[in-house]
Amino acid sequence: MKRFGGSAIDGNEKKKKKTLTGLFLKFAALFCLDTFGIGMFCLVLLVLSLMTGFTLPANYAELQLTDHTEEIKAAGTDVEALIPDGCRYGIYDATGRFKRPELFPQTRRKKGMAGV
Repeated sequence: MKRFGGSAIDGNEKKKKKTLTGLFLKFAALFCLDTFGIGMFCLVLLVLSLMTGFTLPANYAELQLTDHTEEIKAAGTDVEALIPDGCRYGIYDATGRFKRPELFPQTRRKKGMAGV
């Protein structure tokens, strides 16, 4: 058998033995790479969904209410367009009575405010 350039010419090359340590290291490396890849994919997906408005931050309603505070105060009783979805609200006068008693009557009864 002649050797040319460090390999056998007749095709009888030495096969590398697979050890348990080698298999474990290969598995661990692939697991880490796959986990990192999935994590990066999820991070990119989250950032894109926030940028497009598909996902809103947890304090979205609070930020909207803070931004529109002066407009809400000036609107009087017609504030429904300025209140974000998911917010419950009541309109009170200076003495603490409901200005619009038709809003959330079930909530008023639960809190002991049925006579107000």
